[in-house]
Order: sequence, then structure tokens, then C-alpha cells
Amino acid sequence: MNKVISCILCTVLLAMCFSSCSNKGNDEASESIIGVWRLDKVTVPMMGKTYDYAQYSILYTFDTEGILTVFGETGKIEWYGGHLGVYTYAIIEKENEKVLKIGEFSEFSLGITSGKLVISDAPLDGFIYYLTKNN
Repeated sequence: MNKVISCILCTVLLAMCFSSCSNKGNDEASESIIGVWRLDKVTVPMMGKTYDYAQYSILYTFDTEGILTVFGETGKIEWYGGHLGVYTYAIIEKENEKVLKIGEFSEFSLGITSGKLVISDAPLDGFIYYLTKNN
């Protein structure tokens, strides 16, 4: 089961790695995403699974130039999908919702509230990432 999750995560994240985009125009949502976020957990609704990452230091840094850097300690996580690296991102408006576009092809619904960030691919039977603003 863990190998299946790892393969799915690797596929999605490799697509992000091989694509690119630019961050054109910073609106309020893109300004509020700027900074360092710690990955707390990932849920996989289609499998009824939740993976707790709170004990690890996996950080997502969104800069003002449209660059997302994901880094941290993943060596102790046997089933972690390995999406560490540098990506481009943009916040876009799509069907009256904020969407996080990573690379050219990957789009995720986006929610930011009180220092909490939720990045979701759940409508496509994907993952939901829960992050907390790192001070």
C-alpha cells in the first residue's frame, strides 16, 4: 500500500518538477502565501489515509518572485514521495476560487486562514497538504 502512495505522489510531483510558469502580479493571496510553511500532514481521501509529518522538518518556502522551494529531512520517512526541490508557482483566479499553479500544468485549490495553508488536489482523488506558517 505504501508503495502505491509513493508512486502516486512521485508521479504528481515529477509533473510539477518538469514544468514551469511565472508569478505574474501579486494579489492579496499571493502576498499571504509568501514565507516559510511547515508541512504538518497529508491526507489521501480516496484511501482514507492521513500521514503525520509534524515530527519532521519539511518546509515550503514561497518567495516574492514566484519560486517555491521545498526542503527538509525526509530520509527517515520510508514512504515519503520525495518532492523536494525548486519549482515555479503562481496564484490564479479560476471559477471564482484561488488556485495555486505549480509549474505549467499542476493546479491545486488553495486555502489560507490564520497561519494555516491547505493545498488540495482532492477533487481529482489526490492529496491534501496541511501546512502551518513557520515564524
